[in-house]
Amino acid sequence: MDFAILVTITGMAVVFAALIFLTFCIWLMGKLLSSFTKPKQPAAPKTEAKPAAPAPKAPAPVANATAGIPGEVVAAISAAVASMMGGKPFAVRSIKRKKQTRPAWGAAGIVENTRPF
Repeated sequence: MDFAILVTITGMAVVFAALIFLTFCIWLMGKLLSSFTKPKQPAAPKTEAKPAAPAPKAPAPVANATAGIPGEVVAAISAAVASMMGGKPFAVRSIKRKKQTRPAWGAAGIVENTRPF
């Protein structure tokens, strides 16, 4: 029984030592590769005066909704984009219908066969 425990403990020690060694090798490779890919810092930073920023342009005029798409749909799409952008400024320039790439029955079959159990 003592021999079995000794073999088990030795095996576990070897496995953990190998895992620690692999972790160190991966960490070292990451450090080496990141040092090669870092951009080189210029020797002396240039102190050039930047010209003043130009005055902001007037916002582009808002175009009417694309022909064939009701205003409510345009508003719903704009609201969805606004919620996904998280407060960042955006502009919806055009809305186009997605072309159907496969028949409805084919799409239904794919949905049926790939839905989770």
